Amino acid sequence: MPTLCHLSSQGQVCLAVRGEFTYTCEAHFHEAAYLAYDAPAHTPVVLDLGEVVYMDTAAIGQLLILRERIHPRPIVLARCSDTAHAVLDILHLTNLFVTPARPALSLEH
Repeated sequence: MPTLCHLSSQGQVCLAVRGEFTYTCEAHFHEAAYLAYDAPAHTPVVLDLGEVVYMDTAAIGQLLILRERIHPRPIVLARCSDTAHAVLDILHLTNLFVTPARPALSLEH
């Protein structure tokens, strides 16, 4: 699982996670998140989970640690795969992150 972190031209810390977000990724995610931890208090943190195909409880733990360490700054979910969104939604964690509106699913065929 590649985790990428960079400072955007708008001054935001951007973290992107791709593939399987599991316990095997904790050290890499933590290392990439250092930029977010050390950023000034006014620096927004943007999280891109758009290419996550699987998440386990360790991944949830890492997101909660990130949230705790940068509080009160919000974490903005710029992109969120259906898988990541379903996991966050089932665990009632979507309210911990700023999320863009998702289109409603149509029941029509």
